[in-house]
Amino acid sequence: MSGPIAVIIPVYNAAAFVGSAVASALAQHETAEVVLVDDGSTDGSLEVCQALVATHPTVRLLQSDGSAGRGPAAARNRGIVATVQPFVAFLDADDRYLPGRFADALPILLEDPGVAGVHQATVAEFVDPAAERAWFDRNRSRLIAVRGTLAPGELVTALLRPEHGTVHLNALLLRRAAVTALGGFDERLPIGEDTDLLLRLAATSTLVAGPRSEPVAVRRVHLGSLTMAAPDAARRRGVQLGLQRRLFHWACSRGLDRASLKAMAAAYLRQARRGAGATGKLARLSWFALALLDVARRAGAVALAPARRETPLPPSA
Repeated sequence: MSGPIAVIIPVYNAAAFVGSAVASALAQHETAEVVLVDDGSTDGSLEVCQALVATHPTVRLLQSDGSAGRGPAAARNRGIVATVQPFVAFLDADDRYLPGRFADALPILLEDPGVAGVHQATVAEFVDPAAERAWFDRNRSRLIAVRGTLAPGELVTALLRPEHGTVHLNALLLRRAAVTALGGFDERLPIGEDTDLLLRLAATSTLVAGPRSEPVAVRRVHLGSLTMAAPDAARRRGVQLGLQRRLFHWACSRGLDRASLKAMAAAYLRQARRGAGATGKLARLSWFALALLDVARRAGAVALAPARRETPLPPSA
């Protein structure tokens, strides 16, 4: 293999799947290395990863430093710091790439240094009927991609509106320098860290769409996965509100353009209107009122405060 891409795979209790994920990454001739980051697995995943390293010279294994179970954000950041490859791609340990994963995306990045990343489509695959039912309770299609043709600068707004679809991390190829400049994934987020990074990248750099009618990766959906086993509806609203609040605060601190600030403020207020862990009308109105005051206060202070820059990830090991 001689490609310029590092594929980073966080691993936590995925012994049954990680071999397939690694094989699919190694099958891409653009892959220079696969970096496995075990996050304190207790199901034999570490031993599977060690066997993969012993078999494949381009597979590396890192283990969580400190306490186990620090989460996928911390695991991915460790992988980003560990590689020297100019491009990074991510793959969940229970998912897999399809043939030709990077065939369209890598040439775009090689031809235009101004492009920070390329997003394509992922398709959901269901382990059992229960997982399929749970999926379609919350999604309308198996295909995970941004829908429609977007003009430059419209990606942030599209990602903040669910009717435009979204981008799964498995189908995103990024310039490593763009990720490290933003400080990588936010390790304070237990879930939603991928959405957070995607929106920050879209707001500060150029992300372009590759072909999206055909998927380049498979997301294996089972009831034990992090997202499908996630919180109930009320708690999900609270998590989403926290994410939108954090993104809006970040946008204000960065002094982003008016369109991006407006889009993030609108998403924050929409989520606040749904409430956070509460279903009563009065509670929802209270959350909305608090968010409205927050938006007004911070928007008024944006012009007075100097823009803040993220702390970049440290150089590669």
